[in-house]
Amino acid sequence: RPLAARAARASIWSLAGQGAQQLVGVLSFLLLARWLTPADYGLAGMATAVSGVLAIAGDTGVVAALVRQPDIDEEAEATGFLVALVGAGALAGVVGASAPLLAWYFADSRIAPLGLAMGLNFLLAAPGRVSTAKLTKQLDFSTLARVGFAASLSGLAAGVIVASRGGGAWALFAQMATTYAVQTALLFANTPHRISVRKFSRERAADLATFGSEMTGFLLAVTVARSGDAVLGGRLLGPAPLGLLSMAAKLGVGPVQRLSGALSSVFMPTYFEVAEGG
Repeated sequence: RPLAARAARASIWSLAGQGAQQLVGVLSFLLLARWLTPADYGLAGMATAVSGVLAIAGDTGVVAALVRQPDIDEEAEATGFLVALVGAGALAGVVGASAPLLAWYFADSRIAPLGLAMGLNFLLAAPGRVSTAKLTKQLDFSTLARVGFAASLSGLAAGVIVASRGGGAWALFAQMATTYAVQTALLFANTPHRISVRKFSRERAADLATFGSEMTGFLLAVTVARSGDAVLGGRLLGPAPLGLLSMAAKLGVGPVQRLSGALSSVFMPTYFEVAEGG
């Protein structure tokens, strides 16, 4: 099938997948609003002041670097898998170390355990990076869309259960953690793996790390700039006003970000395939 037709089909699936997840996000607000207050959302926003920024590095680097490879062979899979795990462990460590500092800065002891738990999300998501890269390189966004939708629904169910039992801000953690865990499990189920520690290559690891850092540098800078609301707003206003701001941003800016992300995720593998052919 011609690349243009495959890219067009992938774009439709990517947009559909992001649209479905956006609907789940709106449904999440409507359902969780029965039990959660703006202060709960604000507390979660304070706890993710560091992990939310570092998530850019966790989400983009390894996937983009693998998609760039002419072929994701056994060596690339093993190297990418281990680089993703080591990177996730490092990010989780940074988030864990920053949790007490966030609790001190925001003068709220509830932030420390919640912030520490947020670091676990990196470890839950990391094993699925290679699978995401393989499906992205194949322009198989129909599978990615179905996986993302199923994971989002599972996360929503977990969040509702915890919220209905008085879990407060921990319901938002449960929602995120379940989403990542289910997503990783489904990605593994939909892609064959050839991961062996013996296939690890230091040269490939250096290449993946270098390219991935270049890809994430700009997005990381933008995210740091945008995190000022959580850092200053939480300190000066408290969790409730910050929660209202966070909810409004997700409902207002979220759809635009998902739309642009859906298109750019298809553009990247398409560009690399054209470059390889040229």
